[in-house]
Amino acid sequence: MENSICKFNTIYSPNRRYANTVNIVFFKANPPSKNFQQYIDGLKSWKEYIKIFPGSQLQIFVDKHVAEDEELFEIMKDLDARVILFECPKYMKNGFHVGLFGTIMRFFPAFDINTHALSVAHICELEPIEQEITRWPLLDSFSKKHTGVSMQYLITNIYKKYSDFQPEFEGIPYPWIIAGRWSALEKAPFKLVEDFLEKIDSGDKQFNRYTSELKADLFSERILSGHGNYSFGVDETFLNLIYLPWLIKAGRKIGLIMIYVITEPIYYNKERIFKDKQSKVYFDFILQKNQSVHSSIKEFLELFYDPEKKRELTESKKQIVTRFYQVIKKYPNWLGASLSKFLLHSFQDKHHVTCMIIVQNNKLVDILSV
Repeated sequence: MENSICKFNTIYSPNRRYANTVNIVFFKANPPSKNFQQYIDGLKSWKEYIKIFPGSQLQIFVDKHVAEDEELFEIMKDLDARVILFECPKYMKNGFHVGLFGTIMRFFPAFDINTHALSVAHICELEPIEQEITRWPLLDSFSKKHTGVSMQYLITNIYKKYSDFQPEFEGIPYPWIIAGRWSALEKAPFKLVEDFLEKIDSGDKQFNRYTSELKADLFSERILSGHGNYSFGVDETFLNLIYLPWLIKAGRKIGLIMIYVITEPIYYNKERIFKDKQSKVYFDFILQKNQSVHSSIKEFLELFYDPEKKRELTESKKQIVTRFYQVIKKYPNWLGASLSKFLLHSFQDKHHVTCMIIVQNNKLVDILSV
């Protein structure tokens, strides 16, 4: 992976070798993490996590401080991972890579500096949260369906717009890409990374932090504390403000993987619903009850709460589902015209669907269900 930014050297080769890769990164930051043990525990857990991606090779990008740690190196050997040492002199200070610059390393297999044919490069977290672990099988499953997408990612909230920077397809915003929940299936130009780093170094505020213009309740301003310009969120800033817009402009197909539950459009639009004076009328019809909007929302959410994913509905619940779609068809502005159109087109009469939404040129072109 020759490039203008970093030098790479494979310092351990696995016994098993697969074309598909699962990519994580492990480095020591300066100032150091307060709880470095959690990263060590995360690394050990990949003994089990890699089983989620059968037929894929675990690939770990490490800095010299991790590579020279005998305990950590033995753990990585036990994982039968390909271990790749990275060194990026321009982005080092006092022997360490600046801030959280290293988080970007796991993205490099997705770019045209990778001389090997790209099959699938899954990008994951070293120490994932439970939600990521339970949904990673979807990344693996959809990557094998020959969907023609250049990139796929797991989403959790397609129902609200996070920022004015966020592009839309047919009025529905592309959800924020989380750094450890996506896969590349086609290479992109490495110049995107080069240009991004130049913008950060130039002091461009849009790329140096999540600006106040984002107005996103899910994302606060990126704190530039001890890690300087390469603070928390630098990897996702690249994905969402550089990589995703390029994919869209280039006409690439993008796969949005989601688990749709009928309660989510209500849950994520509660503020809008409470402001609408007709919400009580709509809910009274949907639930066939005369009660407050607050009580109706609570009941609607509880009716379809199904942690075991049994999915079988009683006849009364099926009628509620039918009436919900009748309401958004007749009164699309209740949840928003674009969202209502999207729900009716994609999920009418369904209460639970695991699917990939394929988007190209800001248009929904296909929906694939598991």
